[in-house]
Amino acid sequence: MGRLGCASSLDALISRVSDLLTTGDVHEIRTGIDFWFTPEGATPPKAWKQFLLVLSAIYPLSLLMPFLFTPLFRVAPPLTHPLLRGLCISAVVVGVMTFVVMPRYTRLVQRWLYADTA
Repeated sequence: MGRLGCASSLDALISRVSDLLTTGDVHEIRTGIDFWFTPEGATPPKAWKQFLLVLSAIYPLSLLMPFLFTPLFRVAPPLTHPLLRGLCISAVVVGVMTFVVMPRYTRLVQRWLYADTA
């Protein structure tokens, strides 16, 4: 379903429940992972900048995490199954990215990140 079809469906649903809303409807459709980058009320940065920033953060973590998890995998052999191993590493990478790396990283590079959005 295209973006227009999705928006009209959303509008139809909102109109059906509008009398239940106490302050009216305020909704926002965001693309991709703008929540990592965009402070409230700001314009999202260019997609290519988001790509470079995420790549430069995930790449080192994806190399480091399997190395750090090796002792755990040695003492817990069931976790060495490829699916469980991948799940553990991915969950930690996503958690570290969301709660540790990206908030600090976006503040560090905010001048470059938002330079052409004003």
